[in-house]
Amino acid sequence: MKYQVILSRSFSQYEQKHFGYGLIIGSFVIVWSICTVFFHYSDPLTVLNLQQLNGTIEEAAHGTALVSVPKFVDIPTYPIESKNNVKAETKGVKKNNLNNNYAVDNVKEDIKQMADQINTRLSCNTSEPRLSYCKIEGRNIMIQGNSSTIFIPAGSCSKLEKQYLWSITPYVRKDSIALTQRVKKWHVNSTSGFPACSQNSNIPAILFSIGGYSGNTFHDFSDIIVPLYLTSKKFNGEVKFLLSDYKPWWVSKFSVILKHLSNYQVININIDQEVRCYEQLIIGLEFHKELSIDSQRTTDNGGDLMSMKDFKAFLRGAFSLNRTSAIKVHKHNHSHGLRPRLVIISRKWSRSFTNQDEIVKMATTVGYNVILAEARLSTNLSEFAGLLNSGDVLMGVHGAGLTNMVFLPEDAVVIQIIPFGNIDGLARKCFKNPAKDMNIRYLEYKIRVEESSLIHQYPRNHSILRDPSSIHRHGWDAVKSTYLDKQNVRLDVKRFRVVLLTALKLLH
Repeated sequence: MKYQVILSRSFSQYEQKHFGYGLIIGSFVIVWSICTVFFHYSDPLTVLNLQQLNGTIEEAAHGTALVSVPKFVDIPTYPIESKNNVKAETKGVKKNNLNNNYAVDNVKEDIKQMADQINTRLSCNTSEPRLSYCKIEGRNIMIQGNSSTIFIPAGSCSKLEKQYLWSITPYVRKDSIALTQRVKKWHVNSTSGFPACSQNSNIPAILFSIGGYSGNTFHDFSDIIVPLYLTSKKFNGEVKFLLSDYKPWWVSKFSVILKHLSNYQVININIDQEVRCYEQLIIGLEFHKELSIDSQRTTDNGGDLMSMKDFKAFLRGAFSLNRTSAIKVHKHNHSHGLRPRLVIISRKWSRSFTNQDEIVKMATTVGYNVILAEARLSTNLSEFAGLLNSGDVLMGVHGAGLTNMVFLPEDAVVIQIIPFGNIDGLARKCFKNPAKDMNIRYLEYKIRVEESSLIHQYPRNHSILRDPSSIHRHGWDAVKSTYLDKQNVRLDVKRFRVVLLTALKLLH
């Protein structure tokens, strides 16, 4: 009222009217300017850069990540952490159409202000060659399974509709070209026009693929089961699994493990018709190394350390396995009928033992009770886990079957037979290193060319027998088809006897 009196004294009625119009227009200009400034930095792609996305730009350059950059958006292309701990990497900063006079400090300050306005927090790791992993926390994080799309809130001034952000492959071997047809990509979008939630949950969810190389025991555990344990164990069952590239037989085979990691039924997300909303969504699985866990990387905000010994203990509990330690061999064991049990992984196709009966006879005379175990896709995992847990020594030619050492008791021994063909490094990476982390003793036996079936397929002067490195120069497919898919083994039982005796000494 006071201001109306002042205006009436200072201006005529006509002037007051035009002045009022001017105030309204001026207000719209101010609001438009504010939104334009904030929109410039609240674009979803800038929101993406508010996160720990080390390597996203580099991935885009190599085709492993897709980042859509609208022409009208200027994006600082350095990794930044968001929310209350905003940090910019200024070393080697690149600029995309940014004003050359725009100081880095100003960019950091604007991003910090934007981060304070956003109700969504992202934490991503895309810098590692194997890993694509993101954790999204906030309100109404939506996932629409039948469109393979995840929606996250945009800034309050954003006018974009379903702006494309980036794609992510929720499988730990993103660097494998062979996976492009086996693992569905998921698209993360930010939009102001969200679809309506049809299912709301305050239980965290993990989206991951069971496509890829599933069906191979090594990849089942190294690519999916161990990473899933690593990612979900801290939730103590209060987490939901959203399975992409769903395979009913796989879910059935590993149902015991899935039920012990989640209290809820798994969801076949690719055909899901719901728009599911969560307060926390994890895309992809954490991964450290082949068939193992790096305990120093497992702390999550001061959480407990996890190791492969913990994983093995988890499996013993899930499958009700009784033996925690391998047999202790003493001189009087034989008099009481107590012999260590040797489990031989029997293969029918490639890398099979062509003199298996001879091996069994020799092992028995050395002092073992011998069991032949053949792992098939249809094998009942609970029964097979019990069989392996009863063993003290596990032996087999390099291959997926040796992965079953995860069920062995502590202090057991695994013997890897390394085929001919200079694949020692691969063999040790897959099984020697993980065995140590599992508290399992490791022995290996490298076969000579005379013990390989390849000598019956090629002349002795052939490069396959004479110079395996020449085959390696042709790439992995050539190595696999030659030294893994076409090779069987006839062990020199006299030479191998020494290895079995060494394993007995380790059990003392």
